[in-house]
Amino acid sequence: MDVKWKILIAILLIGGIIMALNFAGVTNSLFDNSRNADEGIGSNSSRKFGFGTRDNAAGVDFRLIDFTLGGGVFNVLDLSAIVPQDANAVVIFISIRDPSANKFLRFRKKGYLTGNPQSEIITQVSNQWIGGSMTLPCTNGQIEYLASSTLTGADMRIIGWFGSSEIKSTQ
Repeated sequence: MDVKWKILIAILLIGGIIMALNFAGVTNSLFDNSRNADEGIGSNSSRKFGFGTRDNAAGVDFRLIDFTLGGGVFNVLDLSAIVPQDANAVVIFISIRDPSANKFLRFRKKGYLTGNPQSEIITQVSNQWIGGSMTLPCTNGQIEYLASSTLTGADMRIIGWFGSSEIKSTQ
């Protein structure tokens, strides 16, 4: 067996062992001394990388009525009631529905003036909900969006955010 293949197999085995330990919760204490081993990814405490989550992210934060449809211009969506002002990115789960395929909800950082959106979700089949999670850059707790004029459903919830200050739990 060639030496390159042996090295590749060894790397894959080591990676698999690290992944197994991570799923078992062992690597939290092995590789991160900045937090307690029982403090998981979903906790609300301050960390070096500044990721905060919500205690009740199961509900819907924004519905279709909260979005301005059509018009061909980006609109501001204010998340500051949930997301801290100094957050620089927000993690959301979004689902949309439309009577036809290829309708969309596009997102970008507030003030981003180039023509390309940074993230979007597009209906694939008529009258079916499609959803997914995405991480969006934000400014002062705000993002911008552009929505198709015919959307018949949109639900969005905020899962968490990245920021530089101490993370505050929100209800």
